[in-house]
Amino acid sequence: MNTLEIYKALANEIRLNIMEWLKEPRKHFPPQGLHLPDGSTWTGISKQIDRFCRDWKTIYTTVKSYDPNAQIAGPNFSVFDRDCYQKFFAYCQANSCLPEIITWHDLQKDKLRAFASELKTVKSYVETYYAGSGIEPKFFVNETANFEDVGAPGPLVNWLSIYEENDT
Repeated sequence: MNTLEIYKALANEIRLNIMEWLKEPRKHFPPQGLHLPDGSTWTGISKQIDRFCRDWKTIYTTVKSYDPNAQIAGPNFSVFDRDCYQKFFAYCQANSCLPEIITWHDLQKDKLRAFASELKTVKSYVETYYAGSGIEPKFFVNETANFEDVGAPGPLVNWLSIYEENDT
């Protein structure tokens, strides 16, 4: 990059802010990893999993280059797809980019019954793909409950109980 391009980049207030924030990433960035809705960058994650994995590695290694101790969370798929998770973990194992916090979304009513099975599947992937990595990942469902359940204490108890029952 030539000097003029560097000055142009630095003249942008947003870029300057980001550069300042990157000096103390733990203070300015939550440990969320790659979190973009499937429809924005990857149309249908099952069709874009290879591209997603490559993008994940790029972002993962960039964050770790600034803060090697950062706790990276992901992959944050909007739906639980066993095949995508298996491919994701296999890729991450092979490319040294396993997340320290495993996340996904459960936003449909059927997840009240399906969560235990999903968690069991993810734990089996952890046994396979995290073996020998030195990482003991945490599990976090970072988007949960139906829209109509939010703000209604009765239905929310159902959601909270499935995570408590499964020590998540």
